[in-house]
Amino acid sequence: ADDGAMLIKQIDAGDYRLPTFDMFEAFTDNPYFTIWREIYALYPDAKYILTVREEQRWIDSCVKFFRHRRMRPMREWMFGPHANPASSPQARQAWLDAYRAHNDAVREFFAAHPEGTLRLVRLCLMPGPLVDLMRAELGR
Repeated sequence: ADDGAMLIKQIDAGDYRLPTFDMFEAFTDNPYFTIWREIYALYPDAKYILTVREEQRWIDSCVKFFRHRRMRPMREWMFGPHANPASSPQARQAWLDAYRAHNDAVREFFAAHPEGTLRLVRLCLMPGPLVDLMRAELGR
């Protein structure tokens, strides 16, 4: 496994038609949330979901999750010296700033697009798979 190195190389070359697009119907996490504008340009008729959480709970979860994980190229590509949110107060703040900026940019971008293109889903801790929550939110 290359830990995303090939995807990073492709994205850095300006080629956003990732091989994963032919393999799956839905995407989350990285690198997809970093290239969502480019994905929209490729797939303007797709549906987009912005999941949001209370930000202190979100960053606490990130810090806990990444605290003892090995560093992967994708996180270094996205966050540079702040790739581990547990490494310092500055890294934690960089992740919070990126979270806020991402959510604001997505909301602003999709405000100018047809209603229903973007669904806002507020995540909370609840029993049952996330898929069930998404289906309920999307009315499926």
